Amino acid sequence: MNVIVKTLKCILLLASAVYIYSGCKSVDPPILVPTYIHIDSFKFSNQYFRGVSSATNITNVWVYYNSNPLGAYDLPCTFPVMASGNGTLQILAGIDVDGLNEQTMGYPFYAPDTMNFDPQPGKTINFTPTVHFYSDIKNPTLLDDQAYVGFFQCGGSSGAEPIPTSSMNDSFKYFGQTCTMIRLSAPGDSSIDSTDTFFIDPTPAFIELEYKSEVPFVLGLQANIPNVETSTPYYLAGVNPSSSWKKFYLNVGEFNGLYRGTSYSLYIKANLNPGQNSGTLLLANVQLVQF
Repeated sequence: MNVIVKTLKCILLLASAVYIYSGCKSVDPPILVPTYIHIDSFKFSNQYFRGVSSATNITNVWVYYNSNPLGAYDLPCTFPVMASGNGTLQILAGIDVDGLNEQTMGYPFYAPDTMNFDPQPGKTINFTPTVHFYSDIKNPTLLDDQAYVGFFQCGGSSGAEPIPTSSMNDSFKYFGQTCTMIRLSAPGDSSIDSTDTFFIDPTPAFIELEYKSEVPFVLGLQANIPNVETSTPYYLAGVNPSSSWKKFYLNVGEFNGLYRGTSYSLYIKANLNPGQNSGTLLLANVQLVQF
């Protein structure tokens, strides 16, 4: 019996020694404390193209560290970067596609900004990215240039009343510059107006515009399709009224890929809400952006 007890004691002592030795050799990985980056908004630099709008409506940010995705965040945001060494952050401006908060994307025509990342564990670094159009996009075409497409030839029974430039006061201007107006002046009024035709290449393509409106309106495209005499406008997005100027991004590349029209017209349909006696829709800087 004593031999058995001594043997068990030896086994326990040996096991304890092995455990203690293993415990001494086991090293827990160091706890990595993140560095936080805070972004309120973006700046826009119009360094390649003149005469086009520099207004933006950047609502979210897509972040990469050394080209590896870290996530997408709604602005303003504070996000962690779990890295111990120096690296590069790439900040891509994101938009709401067709005005939908649940449909966001990194805007393909804005080049990302970069930030040299030097870890400061536990601290917050404020950063304001600057974006600009890629230099290889086509010079954005201003669709509301009257000399180019004759935008909004309104009037008659549609209820839309074009306002002479000479009679516009400052409330009908876009930061001091005249803009396109549709005015609905009687209960039940509505209007459907369109541009002349323009072309969309088989690449990503967006129509950007700025608006200030007392009435809801919808945006659509009419495609000129080979061997089809006419096609009806297809409305892509609805826009709610806004008492201040806002930027809107309409995705037209997917529509072009589906319908493959030889050319297109942009359609705007506005109407008064029930109980509304009058209202105006102002549009400025309507431009087609594509590679």
